[in-house]
Amino acid sequence: LNPALFEMANIRNHCSWVHSGDWDGATEKSMDLVRGAIARAARLAPVHSLEFPVKKSALVLGGGAAGMTAALQLADQGFPVHLVEKQGQLGGNLNRVRFLEDGKSPAEWVEDLVRRTASHPNIDVYLGTSLRDIGGFRGNFTTTLRREDGETFQVEHGVAVVATGAREYRGPEYGFGSHPDIVTGLDFEEFLYRKAGGNGHDASAQITARPLPESVAMILCVGPAEKFCARTCCTTAIKNALLLKELKPEAEVTILYKDVRTFGFKERLYTEARRRGVLFRRYDESETPKVSVEWNSVRVDLREGGTGRELTLRPDVLVLAEPMVPQADAGELA
Repeated sequence: LNPALFEMANIRNHCSWVHSGDWDGATEKSMDLVRGAIARAARLAPVHSLEFPVKKSALVLGGGAAGMTAALQLADQGFPVHLVEKQGQLGGNLNRVRFLEDGKSPAEWVEDLVRRTASHPNIDVYLGTSLRDIGGFRGNFTTTLRREDGETFQVEHGVAVVATGAREYRGPEYGFGSHPDIVTGLDFEEFLYRKAGGNGHDASAQITARPLPESVAMILCVGPAEKFCARTCCTTAIKNALLLKELKPEAEVTILYKDVRTFGFKERLYTEARRRGVLFRRYDESETPKVSVEWNSVRVDLREGGTGRELTLRPDVLVLAEPMVPQADAGELA
């Protein structure tokens, strides 16, 4: 039977289950449902499906870890892939992550991923390229791409994977942008990377030249993370606190938080940080820390959530554990 010729009168869910205490009423309702189903079934017409050829190639937007992984999975199965990255290199945000929480370096993993992607015979990589227009229909798309020099060209594909990733939030909360000693988590990680002997290229010039700080304060749940958990902020902050303790064990590190969410086995980082002397000060969600600049130095005032005590910190560096948010052009891309 053609599936479009089927009509169901749902006596069980709509009558016997919901009107178990009213047998007569349920029976009357069942009769009405059957009459309605019969009336509709008498007017049904078969609907036939059509088959269209599918272009057996894929477009992947975004050359970060997710985009490269998706491209390799498809290419390893024999499908041609067009991998589009608007920046001049592959790797995305992972190029800015210098340390992993388990102590390993992500650089080797990224380099291997980039090498496999760039050398795969089924993957065409387009760097410095963005999406201009997309047309066609499911299984048969024609997409116009534009290079940085303005040249446009078209690729055909049957599916598209959008892996455009995210960016570190850099909003004005807690005085960010008003003083060189107020930095984001990625900026501070790049700073520590350079102090550990690494040759970074996108560190914050504002703090790169300074020595390792004697005291650091970190604020969790910044900006959009006040409303939703971004899952990465706590882990990144505690990871960087431990890195500073390795480079300078006597440094005083204070983490100001309303919740600590080091997911899964990353809870061990929280335990290790406390063991290494990192201080955790909890603030109430209704009374967040107040940041000000006084005599060209950073001042943080807060009321502890548990004791109600008022505290004042004057850290050498204030690190804001910024969440990841969608790319600025995500709306245009959508």
